[in-house]
Amino acid sequence: MEKIRIVVRLADTDAHRALLELEKMFKEKGGFIMLFESIDHDKKKIDKFLYSCFYQQALLYQRLGHHETAFDMLSTCMKLMADHNPKSIWYAMGISLYHLQRYNEAGPYFLHYKKSNPPDNEKVEVQRFMDTCLVQVQNGS
Repeated sequence: MEKIRIVVRLADTDAHRALLELEKMFKEKGGFIMLFESIDHDKKKIDKFLYSCFYQQALLYQRLGHHETAFDMLSTCMKLMADHNPKSIWYAMGISLYHLQRYNEAGPYFLHYKKSNPPDNEKVEVQRFMDTCLVQVQNGS
């Protein structure tokens, strides 16, 4: 069975340059910003790989403030891994919706993430986002 080998370097933490590099790699080789071992043509492995690609690119778009694009990519992630979504995607979806002022939709994502037992240092931040969403929804925003 033929193996696919994908190796990408990312030495720069600047989100804009990282995003440009990522887009270039997607066009040229279907690259990705993590170092992967070989993956074979198993559908679950490919879906997991694509999930990681979209998730990492979505986080870069979030850092640049492009929350609509990030949300679209995260939605794709949810479809790719419908049977198993890591808890981090719930938080990322909530963040994008929060910044898009879609508080009514963001709240359940934060709640789901909070129920997944996040690290203690994140619990306060997640609760703050949830409280803000609740206030905004109550105020009709």
